[in-house]
Amino acid sequence: MYYFVRSLVRFVLPLLFRVSVTGAQLVPEEGPVLLCSTHGSNWDPILLGASVNRKVAFMAKEELFRFPPLAMLLRTFDAFPIRRGAADRQAMRIALGLLDQGRLLVMFPEGHRRPGAERLKIERGVGMLAARSDAVIVPVLLRGSYRWFQPLRITFGEPFRIEAASEPDALGDGPGAPGRALSGARGRDLVDRATELIETKMQDLITAARAERASGVRSAP
Repeated sequence: MYYFVRSLVRFVLPLLFRVSVTGAQLVPEEGPVLLCSTHGSNWDPILLGASVNRKVAFMAKEELFRFPPLAMLLRTFDAFPIRRGAADRQAMRIALGLLDQGRLLVMFPEGHRRPGAERLKIERGVGMLAARSDAVIVPVLLRGSYRWFQPLRITFGEPFRIEAASEPDALGDGPGAPGRALSGARGRDLVDRATELIETKMQDLITAARAERASGVRSAP
């Protein structure tokens, strides 16, 4: 069912938006992955699910699960509810369980839609998941008006992993461990620094896109 609907979505999306995808090949083909994306529209989970070759799971606001037919459809595609504005431990347990199974989990770390936001402020929950799992984190930027037939660009950034390194300046860039580590961090400090690093990586994509627009030059896919 999942793959049939994904194929259908991949056929329909180009009829609705002028979608371009950059860097999808950076998403690891196996193992636990956190896709940490900006969030501008309810279309975003569909767009991201159609943009990668792996099966995705994602969190969705609990309000969407109050309509039983929609809730059944969402669960078919491995969506699970999260309470916004509160520490939802059940959602965190589900998310960690999926990552422990080596799944790909889509998250919108800002916690709500912010179309066209230029400055990010993400929630600590994503830092906690990154710190408590062995997941590779891939930042994602979605940019566009989401209006019919208008350009919509999806940019995947370089993957990295959060590691509590035992030695100063250790790097998590060996085989199977892309990106940088956080040296000497533990517990709450590790979560805070992981959150900050993820926010920085996502912000870097926004900054690069802004510079690209200013220069009038678009990087090659």
